[in-house]
Amino acid sequence: MELRCAVQQYAWGKQGRQSEAALLNSSGDPDFLIDDDMYYAELWMGTHSNGPSVLKGSSQKLSEWIKAHPESLGEFVIQKFGINLPFLFKVLSVNQALSIQAHPDKKHAEQLHMENPDVYKDPNHKPELAIALTPFEALCGFRPIEEIKHFLEAPDIFLSTLFSNTHNLCSSLKVAVDKLNTRVLAVVPELRAVVGSHSVNELLMSDEAGMQDALKNCFHSLMTCSKEEIETQLRALLTRLASLGRFLWVEVHSFVCAADESSLADQDTTLLQSLYQTYPGDVGCFCIYFLNHLTLQPGEALYLAPNEPHAYLKGDCVECMACSDNVVRAGLTPKPKDVSTLCNMLTYICESASAKRFPGIRENAYTHIFRPPVPDFAVARINVPNSVEDYLLKPRDSASIVLMVNGHAKTSNDLHLRRGSVVFLPAHQPLQLYAAERTGPLLIFQAMCNTACV
Repeated sequence: MELRCAVQQYAWGKQGRQSEAALLNSSGDPDFLIDDDMYYAELWMGTHSNGPSVLKGSSQKLSEWIKAHPESLGEFVIQKFGINLPFLFKVLSVNQALSIQAHPDKKHAEQLHMENPDVYKDPNHKPELAIALTPFEALCGFRPIEEIKHFLEAPDIFLSTLFSNTHNLCSSLKVAVDKLNTRVLAVVPELRAVVGSHSVNELLMSDEAGMQDALKNCFHSLMTCSKEEIETQLRALLTRLASLGRFLWVEVHSFVCAADESSLADQDTTLLQSLYQTYPGDVGCFCIYFLNHLTLQPGEALYLAPNEPHAYLKGDCVECMACSDNVVRAGLTPKPKDVSTLCNMLTYICESASAKRFPGIRENAYTHIFRPPVPDFAVARINVPNSVEDYLLKPRDSASIVLMVNGHAKTSNDLHLRRGSVVFLPAHQPLQLYAAERTGPLLIFQAMCNTACV
């Protein structure tokens, strides 16, 4: 069954035809007209009440059809989730940063909903999986602890470490400047100022056993720092970075060295300036020094487990999540924040940016499937070359939603699927695809329940 889906317009979305979410919906639904002055953020595929999909050619909601045909969900889904589709499938087009946020686990979500149902409107968790369609930037998880410590070092300690070899300054100067070229911006005294020397020193001197508590104290100190101090130190930081100009001049005793701008390319500085332009004076601008900044390439994935701090920054992706609206925000947003809840719920596990990428499993020659450690959802990415005449989407043990991103194929009952087509497949139902027009390879995403997770 083909679906007609909902598009959400949020200020952080991409404008007009720059939005992949809007373009896909326009291709799949000719009645949908793109307004080039509007911002299109998300394409929703599923049964969520705020943007329910309907059967194409009718006004019947997918949720209503499922209730009339519960067997379409599959036995696993019914036993685990009742007569409900437990996931929401999306396409996101992000033009400016979303909030610094995390999602509670199931037990915590139930508690938050009971205590504050006006803010936390359901008792469900909200793990998420994002698969890049274009280069996709995000903040995710805490950086390796040594990186965070570098940012928080006192400048005088940093410089004395670099130039400790005073007996042979000339020979050590080039090494020192090389280190400065890559780390000069790694020392952020303004960050140290807003976190506070007590919390900073506790982290710098902590052993492995006390590291997570010390990191939690530092992050909490940052997020609860006064708005006035945050604004003052952000202005000071940006002024200092701007003063570096094209060349960085480092004076050591009587020696002066110049380091070219090209060697100082610093993504943290670029990101800071971008965030500040959108959210001036927001504490979230400082969060870039605590959280990993990574860019997914098309086909790469990011899994956001409960209690994982994150913020999407820019790009287009396919996303799948458990059906929930529970978001705990603390920065980069004009929306209400719950700083205390967020700081208390985070994991404070430090990993490299590369470790945050979530690997798929090769299912066959053309399919990678991403199975997070939750039963609510899994997503298959299917890339069929132009040379293949036909391809069978294997039957799944749960109902699934299929999105055609690229290509043109027809089914055994002569249904034509083009870019933007969205199809609901009942459990155990295969989908035989035949090449139609030679418009390039087929790129298909299929969201389903993760029946391998018990």
